[in-house]
Amino acid sequence: IWSGKSYQVDPKTHVFTTIQEHFSNRLIRSLQVPDGGVVVDIGCFIGEKLWQIQAKNYLGVGVDIAMPALQVAQRIDIFGHKFIAADMERLPFKDNSIDLVIVFDVIEHLTHAEKGFSEVARILKPGGQFLLHIPIKDNTWSLFWWKQKLFSQAAQKDYDDVGHSPSRMLTTNRIKKYLSKYNMKLKKEIYYNSFFVHFWDREF
Repeated sequence: IWSGKSYQVDPKTHVFTTIQEHFSNRLIRSLQVPDGGVVVDIGCFIGEKLWQIQAKNYLGVGVDIAMPALQVAQRIDIFGHKFIAADMERLPFKDNSIDLVIVFDVIEHLTHAEKGFSEVARILKPGGQFLLHIPIKDNTWSLFWWKQKLFSQAAQKDYDDVGHSPSRMLTTNRIKKYLSKYNMKLKKEIYYNSFFVHFWDREF
């Protein structure tokens, strides 16, 4: 769905404007990556999540299926990151080889969500970290929850516009079951896309 979407910015001067971006960037900057570690951002778009990594001498790899985005990411990159085209259900990395996997808004697009979780578990080193950002099906009391209740057709169009098939959306419980099944321990769970965030970033 994103195959034709991309834009070119200067990483040195780019201004992040949404609450989601500021929250996400702060979260990524807080993560500890060992010197010489390997970070993989799956669904990287133009690579802006990798710009937030604070480690020294690390290898950052952006993965996406959209070639236009990858071409822009490589062209504008000033950090020495690498970018490759790959599918999250078949990641081209060795077992136990990655220190940090970042996945923002990808798993809900997969044909087989469980395969995405199993692939992350496979490539993570023992003690590695997995940062997952995902819209959940049971997002009770958010602006979108209200929109579904009051304006169901407009809400469905929102879903369709970004490729969120209701049948592929996961509940919190389902996500936790996949993490547990593949021996990933949930360290912290943060809900943040409440009424105000959704209103500001998407509606306003």
